[in-house]
Amino acid sequence: MSSGNGPWMETVSHRRFYFLKPELSDICIADAAHHLSHESRFGGATQVEYCVAEHCIHHSELVRGGPALQLRGLCHDLHEYVVKDLTRPMKLALNILAGFDIVKKLVAPIDAAIEKQLGIDLTSEEDGRETEIKRCDNILLDVESRVILQSDQKDWVPFGILEHERMASHIFESLRLPFSMKEYRGVSYSDYCAAQFIEKYEILKKQIAEAEAWKEL
Repeated sequence: MSSGNGPWMETVSHRRFYFLKPELSDICIADAAHHLSHESRFGGATQVEYCVAEHCIHHSELVRGGPALQLRGLCHDLHEYVVKDLTRPMKLALNILAGFDIVKKLVAPIDAAIEKQLGIDLTSEEDGRETEIKRCDNILLDVESRVILQSDQKDWVPFGILEHERMASHIFESLRLPFSMKEYRGVSYSDYCAAQFIEKYEILKKQIAEAEAWKEL
């Protein structure tokens, strides 16, 4: 749909999200958690249930750094709650057709609005922050391709992953136990992932606030 502020979509809480001019009041972590918990990784080609919300939770637990960087890891794909989880090949295809990084141009104002509304650092490159986020993303992409996609492609190992950083499949499967053993949840997979995402978000925000309070003493 479109209006004076440009194209918009309706979120699960019935907010209007304007893609080109995001309004801060329309950015809601509950909306993001719900949408991401229903968004499948790998364009839906997964062999088991696996959503972006779960991916983000594992990402935050891989990050080497304090709660602020872990929160960035949790929210590194938060914009996908409205732009969807475009696969890397799809992003490359779009950029080739456009002749420039059109995906980055679309996502940049959304990330900026999320930063302002939720108080999250998503773009700073200080202290190697973005390098750490990409490292964890590639580690997960590698192990997800083996466990979640169950790919037999031999060229799936992303650039920048050192052999000793590769996660063993059985370790990743053990991390997934709370998500894969339905009898422990009593709720749907997507509802469980959304709840876990919000819980992780609130814990990290609390830890950040407590750390800031200690600095002021």
